[in-house]
Amino acid sequence: MLGDASRRLSYVLAASIFVNLFLGGVIAARWFHPGGERGGGALIVHAQLHELPDSERFAFLAAMHRHAPALAAARERVRSAKQAAEDAIIAPHYDGALLSRRFADLRAAVEAQQTILHEATVEGLATLSIRSRALLVRHAHGIQDGHS
Repeated sequence: MLGDASRRLSYVLAASIFVNLFLGGVIAARWFHPGGERGGGALIVHAQLHELPDSERFAFLAAMHRHAPALAAARERVRSAKQAAEDAIIAPHYDGALLSRRFADLRAAVEAQQTILHEATVEGLATLSIRSRALLVRHAHGIQDGHS
């Protein structure tokens, strides 16, 4: 009976250590990369769109929506390129040249996706007032009141 209790206590202690290590990693990641909550280095933060006037928010979203099929296709190409790179990494026989080609394909897919996203964003931002555009940029830089 005493052995079962000490075994359970050992399991609880081990689980506690794992949870603490995980949380320590999360805290360390936030400490060393504090921009994560404020847009992670993004030029604008789309999550802040809810602060825009309804008419501007809807116009921005409509412009972005027009690019949705191209963005979805680009995301799928990135996903496929990542999968191809992963397949090359875990292949039974490592082929560095193949992996280099797969990484090049992944870079090209990511760049194409970013290009489409930037084009959509340019079109969407054209629907906003200067005040609204400034609001999105301030949030991206973690500035709440317009002062740096």
